Amino acid sequence: MDPLSAVALAGTIVQFVTFTCSLLSKSSEIHHSATGNSDEVTSLQTIYRHLQSFSAKFSSPESVFIHRATSGGNSDNGTILALKDIFQSSKEDCDRILKVIEKLKVKDGPGHRWRSFRAALELIWKRNEIEDLDKRLQRAQSALTLHICAITSHFHKSNMNDFIKFRRNSEIYQIQQQEKIERMIDILESIKDRHLPRSPAFEGDRGNQENAPAIQPKDIKQLEEQMAELSLAAASISRQQDILRSLDFDHRPLRHDRIPEAHSRTFGWVYQGHSEHELPKWLKAGSGIFWVSGKPGSGKSTFMKFVADNEHTQGALCDWARPHKMVTASHYFWNAGTTMQKSQQGLLQELLLKILRQLPELIETTCSERWKDSGSLKKVQPPWSTKDLRRVLQSIAKSNVRAKICLFIDGLDEYDGDHLELCDDLLQATRTGNIKMCVSSRPWNVFKDAFGSNPLTTLRIHDLTEADIRAYTESHLSKHPRWPHLNGQPANGARLIDEVTKRAHGVFLWVFLVTKLLRGGLTNDDGFADLLKRLESFPSDLEPFFKHMLDAVEPFYHRKMSGALQITIASEKPLRYLFYSYHDNQYDDEDYAIKMKRRKDPMTETTLKDLQDKVARRLDAQCKGLLEVKGGLKGGHVDFLHRTVSDFLQTREMADYLLEKSAPHFNATLSILKGTVAFIKDTYATCMQHFSIDHDVGNGPLEMDMQIKDAIRCAARLEEESPNLCETAYNLLDELESTICKFNSTSGSPLIFPNHPEQTASEAARVFFRANVIKIGAIRFLRWKLSTEHDYFDEFVLPPLAILADPDFEAELGSNYLRYDTLGNILKLLLERGCDPNQVYSNERDLQWTPWSFFLFQIITGSGIGYRYMPQLHVGAFIAFLNHGADPNAKIYRTKRNRVSYFSTAWVDVLLLPFVMRPGWASESAYLQVLDAFLSRDVDMDSPALAPATEQTKFVHEHFFSAIKQREMSRGSRSSSHLSSDRGHDSDSDDTMINPRTSRLLSTVTLKLLIRAYGHPWPMDEIWKTVLDVFGPEQHKLMRARYASACKEKSEEALSGGNKRCSDDSIDSRRASKLTKMDDQ
Repeated sequence: MDPLSAVALAGTIVQFVTFTCSLLSKSSEIHHSATGNSDEVTSLQTIYRHLQSFSAKFSSPESVFIHRATSGGNSDNGTILALKDIFQSSKEDCDRILKVIEKLKVKDGPGHRWRSFRAALELIWKRNEIEDLDKRLQRAQSALTLHICAITSHFHKSNMNDFIKFRRNSEIYQIQQQEKIERMIDILESIKDRHLPRSPAFEGDRGNQENAPAIQPKDIKQLEEQMAELSLAAASISRQQDILRSLDFDHRPLRHDRIPEAHSRTFGWVYQGHSEHELPKWLKAGSGIFWVSGKPGSGKSTFMKFVADNEHTQGALCDWARPHKMVTASHYFWNAGTTMQKSQQGLLQELLLKILRQLPELIETTCSERWKDSGSLKKVQPPWSTKDLRRVLQSIAKSNVRAKICLFIDGLDEYDGDHLELCDDLLQATRTGNIKMCVSSRPWNVFKDAFGSNPLTTLRIHDLTEADIRAYTESHLSKHPRWPHLNGQPANGARLIDEVTKRAHGVFLWVFLVTKLLRGGLTNDDGFADLLKRLESFPSDLEPFFKHMLDAVEPFYHRKMSGALQITIASEKPLRYLFYSYHDNQYDDEDYAIKMKRRKDPMTETTLKDLQDKVARRLDAQCKGLLEVKGGLKGGHVDFLHRTVSDFLQTREMADYLLEKSAPHFNATLSILKGTVAFIKDTYATCMQHFSIDHDVGNGPLEMDMQIKDAIRCAARLEEESPNLCETAYNLLDELESTICKFNSTSGSPLIFPNHPEQTASEAARVFFRANVIKIGAIRFLRWKLSTEHDYFDEFVLPPLAILADPDFEAELGSNYLRYDTLGNILKLLLERGCDPNQVYSNERDLQWTPWSFFLFQIITGSGIGYRYMPQLHVGAFIAFLNHGADPNAKIYRTKRNRVSYFSTAWVDVLLLPFVMRPGWASESAYLQVLDAFLSRDVDMDSPALAPATEQTKFVHEHFFSAIKQREMSRGSRSSSHLSSDRGHDSDSDDTMINPRTSRLLSTVTLKLLIRAYGHPWPMDEIWKTVLDVFGPEQHKLMRARYASACKEKSEEALSGGNKRCSDDSIDSRRASKLTKMDDQ
């Protein structure tokens, strides 16, 4: 039950009962005049008006009024039934008293005066009838008090749980909602203190209703207002958190966490004033963009992290923002990371997440489309587009919020896209004055042109770190125990430090490598002369230095060196350090992953520490420090020493170098797949206790989920890159499926729980694995399995086709159209293998969901064309569904923005799409093909365009031509057609005037519809008049001629075919295609 609606209903009954009880009081006088001098003196006419008002409420569409108050199942049924009984009883009493007053008015006239209304009532009713009414009212008062307390108790409990969850989420996402949440919790507590102790039921005496004090209308009103405020606040907070979660993405903080902290003796000059930079002044009073540039390896990322997180920066920015709120956000591009970590989409999502969690009040206005659509049935936040993210950022920049925003963006050169376009976007965002940015990059021309014209807002870090390099070198060398023995002469040590500083040329990474090697020389007891010779032998540039290090690797390790470096390059994210332990096994046995036995018990901390140390030592020997083990014991991974190492190894020269030294037939992706299978077999029990994605605190199930999906992705990559290795990959996937089924059924910590009592843990794991094969798009593996295992999907609860309608499917594929081809191929494969698009798999709220209806629910949304429409059109999903029996007359559940529910029809939804399509879309031809496919089926020409619960149904021809007519009436303004008034506009829509392009599309659709409707009893005279008014005489004449020709052809075909239907599919399809070609010409 909706508690707020129930309290509103109860409030109406309380008002009626209280008013009627006062009438039955012997002291309540009535007069013919309505202008008495006291509240107790009331006219008969006034009483009648009051009771009529109650009667109208009681008689208002009862099916809607009571359904709203008693729908759902969250409260106990006793309260629901009791409210219905009191409601019905009050309605009957109200109607009876109204009849009494009508008799009194006729019988005694308007001028009669009675001592009281009770005395007047006695003229009509017997005394026992009046006493019965009095008792009923008294009982109703007491019962209502109890029921309101029950409703309040349920409301308090459920909302307290909600707000506690909101508070926890707010802390996790660092959203500044705490003050609002705490205020709402205080209101909940005040409701509990004020209303729950009223009732004996609160103390456990539900039967003692007679002693319950009567609740008053003013108490109900206050309660209703507070509940309404809480409900609105809960909805607002929930939507804010929902939208913020949609901005988050996997591994988002990883790059920031991986950047080393600045050495304690470096960067002290930043806030002390410097003749060669103006960063402190810019932080305190500047605007626009401040650019930090530097050579590769010069410490730009460490510097940016130091500045962005420094309390001196925060203080200076507070001075800049005063008296407004100061907001900061940062992003660190990472060329070696995931797609999101090196894309503009990742940049914008992270910045918006960090800005909006500090300014959550902006979410409703800046993300208005998502805000309106959130909360509806089965509504999932769709993936963000770059265009939408840009729009939100611009909206924030132009908003009137009392805040100033400073953004820190590191590694613009690591952005995997158009750098010139990125620079333009950043400059555009700072033009309003509410946003400024500090950015860093290598000194490329594109960044010099965009940000380097003003020396007051630029800083070349490699020119300013000489003292830092000297301090770092001195610190690391002087801590070595052999340093004091360097020939016993302090001048030698100082000279060596000077030489390192001089040769570094501001590149910190070079200094790091050199000091590490010099410390090795000290360990070997090298003298000063030997250390100088070592230093002079090191190349002064990084890339030759890297090659120098690799050439120093013992030939015995070349294959392992090459393999380790290649899998690090090929992996889409840093691999766990254990992968490299398993990878070494490959050189002894290619089938090690399949032969490896499952580890049933968790590894101990000691075992993990030994393995981590062993991997670190082996990698140091094999790769000479170019690969490092980073992170903690439980979440540790392996990554390149620096981005410059990855860049260097991916040059053509070094790719050939690694290939030359690798094992025969080595494939990095296959090695990663083997390592992933071995990782899961060896660490399942450990992961469920220890591992996490980014940190050392456990999230084992998520880790296992990610590893299983990564394995399937590797196999899908191999299908595209190396088809000759597919058989090996498929054997590994089979082994992986078998492994997780055994783990899930025998482990005390199952990864996947059964969906229903009859499903075993093993079956649940198998369904989970196979569903991910579909989601990730391992199309060849799936085809291979379906050709050999015809029962491959028999254990599924959710039909495989329904998985394709799941928004998570796009999250696995990405938004690239080429990847959406995978969707189309999987869809066609499943349909060809007999999956039923009309299979009912859910009866939610008496709604029958099928894969087809849920697909359309997601594609054509309650707000117009969904973000998935174009890709689905591109891969031919609509036609594939129809070709395999999808019902064109399927009922599609919808929820409008005012939350009114209704049903639409599949083919009518498609018919009405032109009203929200942007003029000139390249998809018009593809859309017309889809429409032809629908119209060639047995569509119901009498389908309702929509069937809401409280509105009059309009049939398709009424709605379609009404929408066209409204288009004509709204030239130059926003349309009020079905898909704009009932669904809202597509967010990209421009003016909705019928321009020539739109007119052509609408006229084509109109003609197709009319030809398909031939023979149906539509009001054709009225329809053709609308066509004339909208499209003009010339187009009207042309359409009439084509219609007449098509109808004549249909009639002749019908006559020649005997009983053959006029709507023969093949004929209509050819005719529709012919008309489309004529329109194109």
